[in-house]
Amino acid sequence: NEDDPCVSPDGRFIAFDAWANNRADIYIMNVDGSGMRPVYGTIAQEESPHFSPDGRLLVFTRTATAGTSRSQQVVVTDLNGSGEVVVAEGHGGVFTPSGSEIVYIDSRGRIKAAPAPTDIRGGRTIPFIAKREVEQSKLFAQAFDEAWNRIATNFYDKKFHGVDWKNM
Repeated sequence: NEDDPCVSPDGRFIAFDAWANNRADIYIMNVDGSGMRPVYGTIAQEESPHFSPDGRLLVFTRTATAGTSRSQQVVVTDLNGSGEVVVAEGHGGVFTPSGSEIVYIDSRGRIKAAPAPTDIRGGRTIPFIAKREVEQSKLFAQAFDEAWNRIATNFYDKKFHGVDWKNM
C-alpha cells in the first residue's frame, strides 16, 4: 500500500507513504524505483509527504490516535529523518513556492500558513519498549527504609510519645 507520491524539485527522488507494521510511514526512493528506504516513522501514521522547493526537507501529516481521540500535526523533517519540527496542528501541509511558509488545513477546516523551518536541528524521540526486572522484596525494603527515615527525622514529637520505635 504505497501512495501519495511526490517528486523532488530536481527530479531525482520520489517521496511517498507506505504501510508497514499496521501504520503509514514516510519513504524515499530514486525516480527509477531503486534505493527505497524509510525516512520517517513513529507509532503514529505519517502520510502525504511534499518536498520543500530546494528539495532538502519534507513536510507531511502525522496522525495519532488514542482511543476515540485523534490528533493531526504538520511535521517537517530532512531527507534522512534525523529530526523533526512540528509546524502546526492540522494536516495537508505543502511548502509555498518560495519555501518560506507551509500552507495547511487546521482542525476547523480553515486554510492557514505557518513559517517554514529552514533547517532541522536535534534528534527526534524514538519510542521503544524495554524489559525491567525488579525484586519486589528489595523494592519494598527500600520503600520502608525511605518512609521510616522521613518519619524519624520529621515527626513532630522527637520522643515519639515515649515509644522506642527503633527497637520496635
